[in-house]
Amino acid sequence: MGAGRTPGDVIRQMISGIDGACVFPSNAEADDRGVLRAYRFSEAGLPAAMQFNVVSSRRNVLRGLHAHSHYDEYYIPVSGRMFFALADARRGSPTFGRTAAFWCYPEHAVGFRVPIGIAHGVYFADDGLLCYGISAYWTGVGEFECRWDDADLRIAWPCVDPILSVRDANAGSFGRMVEKMSADTAFSPCSPSR
Repeated sequence: MGAGRTPGDVIRQMISGIDGACVFPSNAEADDRGVLRAYRFSEAGLPAAMQFNVVSSRRNVLRGLHAHSHYDEYYIPVSGRMFFALADARRGSPTFGRTAAFWCYPEHAVGFRVPIGIAHGVYFADDGLLCYGISAYWTGVGEFECRWDDADLRIAWPCVDPILSVRDANAGSFGRMVEKMSADTAFSPCSPSR
């Protein structure tokens, strides 16, 4: 990390290569009881979150890669070290096929947006807690997945044999996921400025 650069700056630079992905910082109020941290992604012009989910994972769990056709996601690490990977799966996007991978800890005090159509995964290096908001209610429709270790993506994961769900262990290739997404008549990747 260069002089004067924060971890948030590094993450911002990493994901800036994917159209629509962005970092949103937090504001903190601290006193002798602890810290209240506020993440105001709507002030950054991003769609509001309609639903919040909290994921608790054990050390060495990898979730993903997943992509969605109906909602953006807003990730905020709460506890534990996490490694995130993003891959643009939107045909027609100026950054189609581009990837970004980075560590994000709660101490970095940032969250980030994963737009519709961006495949994403998270590896928990420690037992961890991850909060994420989604811009539409979850219905189970428009859900896609691909192998976390797909050779075409060339993501340098910090793990060799992570714990996977059955869905993730049986996922197909990135190319096959892109085909399925393109065939989904409901899938319409939105402009990052929406």
